[in-house]
Amino acid sequence: MEEARASQLVSRWFTYVLQLKAEEHAKLRAAFERELDRVPNHADAWACLSNLYCWEYVHRMNPLEKPMERALDAAWRAVTIDPACQLGWQQLAEAHFFARDYTAFRDAAERAIALNPRNSHTRAYLGCSVQSHAPVRVDQSAALRVYTMERSAYLRFAGG
Repeated sequence: MEEARASQLVSRWFTYVLQLKAEEHAKLRAAFERELDRVPNHADAWACLSNLYCWEYVHRMNPLEKPMERALDAAWRAVTIDPACQLGWQQLAEAHFFARDYTAFRDAAERAIALNPRNSHTRAYLGCSVQSHAPVRVDQSAALRVYTMERSAYLRFAGG
């Protein structure tokens, strides 16, 4: 992973989120931090790093100091670099959700969904957060159906 470029790391992150292994989390976090020092204007990479920071807090994976502050900062960098970065807005919503700022969560979630309302992953991901706590207008039953379909498709593909 030492030589991986930002786009390669983003692809690897999409595989990682289906497995959630602490060792891979630590490697990816370090690789994203190194690569973003080198190429600081990659919005998707900042969004992925924000997610990894959130998961330090949520899943207690390799926690360092102030994970939610770092998660919010990385997500803000993503949407500042590219205001049309849907993953950045999704991760900004996630960071606000876990920081318990539900008003900011709602605003970021609505922006993420508005950028591409047909992105079933974003609708399902944010819809599951909405279902558990925050007051935002998302069709929760549709979000749960999409999440279940995506998970089932992955399990069939992965042979699980």
